[in-house]
Order: sequence, then structure tokens, then C-alpha cells
Amino acid sequence: MAGIGGFARNGEGVTIGRTAAEAVWLPAAGEVLSAVAGTAYGLITQADFAAAIQGRTGVSANPALAKWLGPFLVRAAQECLALGRPPLVALVVEADSGRVGLAYDGVAAALGLPEPAGAREREKLAAEHRIECYRWAGAPEPAGGWYARTSP
Repeated sequence: MAGIGGFARNGEGVTIGRTAAEAVWLPAAGEVLSAVAGTAYGLITQADFAAAIQGRTGVSANPALAKWLGPFLVRAAQECLALGRPPLVALVVEADSGRVGLAYDGVAAALGLPEPAGAREREKLAAEHRIECYRWAGAPEPAGGWYARTSP
């Protein structure tokens, strides 16, 4: 019966639950996102982010990306808050739109902020958080200074 109802598999092929997978992914997420933040206006797509943390850790999720990434981004935002970091998950965007998407509402809640009143407010909040991330990581400041970039 091993493997039935499991969330992910570790490098040895053993089925593990969400909590165990996230515990392994969180440090990798911090490393990946810190590197992205070190580049002025750096971003990473959801798929590339998921592939990076799974590749670094050898823990692969069984469910589709859409089923686990949003809750993991919320958990990663909580970890950033606990470690005194800016919400590095603001750097994770949808490939087709370049936006953080609905998952960021959960991130805002995890940070103790009110839920954004719509897509425009959500993207503005994420853009402001990105500037915090770039400054925190020491990204080279662009000519003319930082400004909150949102997707069209």
C-alpha cells in the first residue's frame, strides 16, 4: 500500500506527505529566490521555481503543480516572515502573464495584510514587495532608481 495517497516522493522513491516535502523544499526555495532577488527586476516562473526546488532536493510532488504550488508559496512567505526576510515569493510569476496570480492573496494574508481588492491591487502589492526583495538581496540598483513594475 505504500505510495497510496502520498503527496511526494523523496530521492529514494519513498512516498512522503506534504509537511515532510515542504520542510525539505523551504531551504531550497530560500536559496533559489535569494539568487533571483540578486538580479535587478529578476523573476522566476512558477514552473521553473517548482523544477528548481524539486531538482535541488530530490523531492518531487505527485500532484499537478496547480494543486500544491499556491499553498507552498503561502508557507514560504510565512518562512520569509519568520526569518526577517521580505516576501521573496513575490518573484514567482505565471509564465503566460508575468503576474503572481490568485495565490498571492494567500501570501498577503500570511503576511497579515488585507486581501487585495482585485488583480490590479494584487500585482501592485507584489511589485512593491519585489523592490524590498531586490534591496534586501543587494541587487544592483537600476539607473534612475527602483520603481514598482507590474505586468501589463
